[in-house]
Amino acid sequence: MMFEIAPHIYLIPGQNKSRFPYCACLYIKGRDQRVLIDAGMGEENMAPAMAAGVDVLILSHCHIDHRLTRRLIPEVPVWCHEKEDIYLQDREFFFTAMGLKRSGLDLAGLFDFAKGSFEIEIVHRLADGDQIDLGGITLQTIHTPGHTPGHMAFYIPEHNLLFSGDIDLTSFGPFYLHFALVKRNFRNYASYANYCSNLLILQRIKKS
Repeated sequence: MMFEIAPHIYLIPGQNKSRFPYCACLYIKGRDQRVLIDAGMGEENMAPAMAAGVDVLILSHCHIDHRLTRRLIPEVPVWCHEKEDIYLQDREFFFTAMGLKRSGLDLAGLFDFAKGSFEIEIVHRLADGDQIDLGGITLQTIHTPGHTPGHMAFYIPEHNLLFSGDIDLTSFGPFYLHFALVKRNFRNYASYANYCSNLLILQRIKKS
């Protein structure tokens, strides 16, 4: 299922009301490129995007719920922020960064429900302020670290539309699990200060 929220821009809700391990995703159909932002909607909700065609998958960040269904489109090139690539490709580094290795959990079967999630080749690395011309629609990247080091939000100026990924104010989060590397400062994995400053940045964009 896809809901058109602006001309040629569609919101794809995740299964189970977009609750973990699913997420809401964005599909953008430009004249030249069809882009899917995040792929955690679940198999049932992925079908319309696959039928419409996907040229590029952009991951807002590394968390499993944002790439759960990526295995259904393995041929589609994957883009992400330059600081996020290692968390997307290295399972052991991801577990360490999340603090899971210190948790005492049995990691052997953890995330088996998301098989293939770490078998990702990053084709292109994005940076803050990149302008991606999709053909009639411009996608602007906004680096919003704090939730993860390379978390990105996306702004579409033609429609004054902001897709903020996991930068939200829901009761569930969004600041969780990333305690392991705060003190060690492994690429600033989690930063409350960064997160709060990003809220102000996104608020200014919305008001403009």
